[in-house]
Amino acid sequence: CAFTSYPSSVNIANTSFPAGNFRQYLICSTLSGAVAVGPTESITSLTNTGGLFDVINQRVVTGNITATITGNLTAETGTVALNQTSEYGTGGYSITIRPSAGTPDTISGTYTTGGLIRLNGADRVIIDGRPDASSTSRMLTLINTATSGTVATIQYISQGTGLGCVSDTVRYCNIRSGARTNTAAYLISSGGSTVNSVGDDNDKLAIMNNYFGSSYFGIRILGTSAGVHDSINVSGNLFSWPGSATPVNDTLSNV
Repeated sequence: CAFTSYPSSVNIANTSFPAGNFRQYLICSTLSGAVAVGPTESITSLTNTGGLFDVINQRVVTGNITATITGNLTAETGTVALNQTSEYGTGGYSITIRPSAGTPDTISGTYTTGGLIRLNGADRVIIDGRPDASSTSRMLTLINTATSGTVATIQYISQGTGLGCVSDTVRYCNIRSGARTNTAAYLISSGGSTVNSVGDDNDKLAIMNNYFGSSYFGIRILGTSAGVHDSINVSGNLFSWPGSATPVNDTLSNV
């Protein structure tokens, strides 16, 4: 019975209910395993409302996720960042984003107020341009097509001390910006909530074997003395792009 005492009439007063004992719960769907993202799939984007990041943010992750890109995603808005996942079970699950076998795929769009692909304190996210995760082919291109603003193609955002992005990887991808002439354009920015700001503890980032090009800045990683970015691996990358200019500046601070 929900009443503190049986009412004597249908005219029920507030005092008849034990309001202090009510609880509210949010029941979420779970997500794990293989997910397809593409123009003809049920999930048609990475960063739009209803896209992959939005779907993951609204679910409880119960196992590793592998998201396969099955076609070009050229209408990305950058509206939704990927947050740290809510997990159930063993935990420590990874999220892998990779192209399907066959033709190369492109993820692109215009976002003028930050990174098009933003990881908001999210851990263990792997963006891998190889369909089979073992070859050396680069079959995934990432582009923020914005030509103005302080922007990035990929942005790692710390939520504070001990709350950074940890163990994230981007490898074997082609990464570009919209215009090399934009002196506030970055390909990868790691730090705080805005591009080119400092942040704590974005640790164990791996940026490996990518092609970088057509941007004023390549990689900028900005930690703080209190939240140094530990164990950063930047290796095997090529800072060039056929038919376009190369990035001219890279900065790693407090790493």
